[in-house]
Amino acid sequence: MTDEQSSGRAEALPDSNSAVLTMARRTAEEYVAVAEERARKMRAGARASAERTRSDARLCAEKIRSTAEDALTEAQAEAVRNKRDATRRAADIRHQAELVLTEAHVEAEQILAAGRDEAERLRLRAQQRYEDTVGVLPAKRAALLKQIEDLKSFGSQYRQQLIESIQQQSRLLRAAGPEAAAKKYGLPARFPEHARELVPRP
Repeated sequence: MTDEQSSGRAEALPDSNSAVLTMARRTAEEYVAVAEERARKMRAGARASAERTRSDARLCAEKIRSTAEDALTEAQAEAVRNKRDATRRAADIRHQAELVLTEAHVEAEQILAAGRDEAERLRLRAQQRYEDTVGVLPAKRAALLKQIEDLKSFGSQYRQQLIESIQQQSRLLRAAGPEAAAKKYGLPARFPEHARELVPRP
């Protein structure tokens, strides 16, 4: 080998090393670029996934909040309805209680009035019976006393008339004579001694 060939070969080695280095650098740059692209894609995918997750979370939170608000609104409306119904039922119960109390009061007043009327009627009837019983006693007593007086007067008059009749008959008998009187009346001609004492003297 000549010196020129050795010198040419020595010059060719640096060029070859430089090419290898260049290729290695280029390969490394490509790997780095690929790695960076992958990392970029991964970061973009992660960001997109995180954004989707955040969006889904926001939507879910909005749905939950909306559902909670709807439930709260419905609960408030139900509470208002229940309160209104309870107030209406309480008013109805109070009204019914007032009606029952009024009817009971009216019925009690009617019973009391009927009792007072019945008591007054019984009192008047008892008073009337008392007055009829007690009030008629003087009239009955007066009537009885009058009857007694009338009987006494009648007895006196009858006795007087009887005495006068007997005396008149006695005078007639004396004037006509015992025999004529006995013949006329179918009597014995002479009075017994005890009968003579019964004949009143004129």
